[in-house]
Amino acid sequence: GLDKAYELFEFVAPDGSAVSYKEAMSKKATEKFETMVIKGTGKSKVEKLEVPYKGETLSGQKLIDQVNKWVDYGTIEPSAGEAIIKCVENPEWIKKNSDRYFVLLGAGSAMGPLLVLLSIGANVVAVDLDRPMIWKRLIGLARDSMGTLTFPVKADPKTLKTDEEIFASAGCNLFTHTPMIRDWLVDLYPNKPFAVGSYAYLNGALHVQVSLAMDGICRDLSEKRRNVSLAYLCTPTDLHLIPEEAQQASLEAYDEYKSKPYCMLLSMMSGGKLL
Repeated sequence: GLDKAYELFEFVAPDGSAVSYKEAMSKKATEKFETMVIKGTGKSKVEKLEVPYKGETLSGQKLIDQVNKWVDYGTIEPSAGEAIIKCVENPEWIKKNSDRYFVLLGAGSAMGPLLVLLSIGANVVAVDLDRPMIWKRLIGLARDSMGTLTFPVKADPKTLKTDEEIFASAGCNLFTHTPMIRDWLVDLYPNKPFAVGSYAYLNGALHVQVSLAMDGICRDLSEKRRNVSLAYLCTPTDLHLIPEEAQQASLEAYDEYKSKPYCMLLSMMSGGKLL
């Protein structure tokens, strides 16, 4: 399982030294990141929950009706539908973001929630690669929004006088800075609730490596901080605990689907190997 992966995977630090991932994450890093904060000055702010769908933006009763259709069809779990509907019925919740912090591991991910969070004035803690072009985009988005962006930098923020210097100093590498990122997040905004999302995505074996890096950070944050919740960019390769009613619903849907004539024919032709 994961414990074995921690022992087998090798962590290679920026200086080229290598130890097992388990050993690397068992102690504090010898270096640390500084913290920089960008407060947006945007004028517009989302006042209610809106969801773009099939060329239009759904809100209010239209969104509730669509959510109920998704639940009935099985697109989303009933608990997900209930959560969305509660947000629709309580639009003031969107404005209550000043005390909660959203940590995005892979902040610039195309399918991550960065834009939505900034648009509702949320506090975003961004972790992404230390490449100037990435941070030019992220910081630009934050400045144009009503949100706040917190991110790691390698130099003392007081010494960073220009945007170019900020872009060059910002960011980190989930592969080579894992313990440093963990340490920075453990100490950041003490006692504030963190929602930590794992949104970094890579192809092939690299995805296994970055997933383990994010798991180590999430594990330690869950153990060393209070009020930590976890979020994931789900793919068919992810495994999660689910409630009993979700499992029962999936079994019922499977039984209904496999009883269709073409499914029965496919099963018969394949000798039961398919469906």
